[in-house]
Amino acid sequence: MKQAIIDRMQDIVDDTMISNMIDFTKYDCKSLADYEGDFLWYIGESHTRLYLLDSKKLGRKARRDERTAWNLFKELGGEPYYSYGDRIYYYEDKDSHFGEITKDAAKGVYTGYLSDARSILLEQPIKRTCSFGYLRDQIRFSDEHGGNLRQILDHLRRWVRTTSLDRIELYKDWADHSFGFCEVRKDGRGIAGGVIYRDGNWSIHT
Repeated sequence: MKQAIIDRMQDIVDDTMISNMIDFTKYDCKSLADYEGDFLWYIGESHTRLYLLDSKKLGRKARRDERTAWNLFKELGGEPYYSYGDRIYYYEDKDSHFGEITKDAAKGVYTGYLSDARSILLEQPIKRTCSFGYLRDQIRFSDEHGGNLRQILDHLRRWVRTTSLDRIELYKDWADHSFGFCEVRKDGRGIAGGVIYRDGNWSIHT
């Protein structure tokens, strides 16, 4: 996480909290140290609550698979816990934007992530190593422009199910809106390729 964001959060803590600053200095700062992705942050006079919206960062238990991650997230109560008087901040990694939002807006952000997770991330056997935010943004971009990215990902899933592959790993490519991928077999790695965006659509290259 960018130090400028941490510094701004520290300023908010100084202005808001009257006790239990350790919530931020020990726990939130540690969670954000190696984190890249969107988050919701709730702060009151004696507490903070940090919700990391990239499910890969929800803790060791959650990293085993996406289903575990989102079940763990939902155990928090169906939506982020709110105490009367809390101020709520939302950080969007794509635009590096950090700002205060309303309780209803925060609920919309949270439920939107859950919806995206159900429709995108829980469809194994594709394992992503790119951030959830990047994958979500590319699928939304494709949907908004009549693209075929969902169909391409479905093709990769069928590819795994009809071969001896264990899974396909999907990662961010250097080209705009594109991905790299690699076959993973029980005895090692197989073909590597890309899901490349060009002229409004995606295609698989090996």
